[in-house]
Amino acid sequence: MRWLAWGFAIAALGPLACVGDDSTGVDSGAPDAAAETAPAGFCATHTSATTLLCADFDGPSLDAGWTDTVVVGGGALSLESTDAVSAPNALVAKLPSSATPTSAMLRLDPVGAPAAFSGALRLEVKVPACFQGNDLLTIASLQFFASSTITYQIDLQISVNGSVAIFVQNEAESGINGQQFGANQLLPLNAWTDMELDLTTSGTPHANLVQGGQVVLSADLLPGTASGAPRFLLGASADKLTSATCSVELDDVTLDRQ
Repeated sequence: MRWLAWGFAIAALGPLACVGDDSTGVDSGAPDAAAETAPAGFCATHTSATTLLCADFDGPSLDAGWTDTVVVGGGALSLESTDAVSAPNALVAKLPSSATPTSAMLRLDPVGAPAAFSGALRLEVKVPACFQGNDLLTIASLQFFASSTITYQIDLQISVNGSVAIFVQNEAESGINGQQFGANQLLPLNAWTDMELDLTTSGTPHANLVQGGQVVLSADLLPGTASGAPRFLLGASADKLTSATCSVELDDVTLDRQ
């Protein structure tokens, strides 16, 4: 897997980014009975001083509140309104068959204090049976920086038959090098699954991967500098894709500092 260094500057967004929720908090005047009785959206109920990101994709624009989109090699991002975990929408990242890198991801650049990072990434994911051979998708990436240089990167990856892995790179192990840790349980294909990546970088970096409420991977990671709040990428990215097309659906994504 390549070091995903696209060279963007980090933008300060504050301690909490709630993206994809169309609630404005503005009183438009006359009461709306339907709006008053409608249940609150996922992100409306997930507010905390430690939350760096909450995305439920239920607003009018899929990239509202994100820093940028990273669409390369024919990838595409869209909203799905018939099969979301929390209605009405989920994010769809679609990649074409390609012999070269292809990507369809959202990017968020928060800024945090220069301290060792401990946090949790939680998401709902649905992956179809679209893999062939050595196809490998990155669906989420956390990138840590010193100035404008990536010093540490952690990718959440899915491969053939729903195999799940964490791929870690530091400054000494960048490019195609790195360390991969495979989970001991396959991801169900064509079904929504909740996943959680718990990460601490103080002392020896350590990660726990939880799938469906069960710890499927616990590992000490490569040493490295992972401080502050990470740049976060979400969607689908691949160095190559031999299948015709592959679409990943994502919903109810949170990133919290612990």
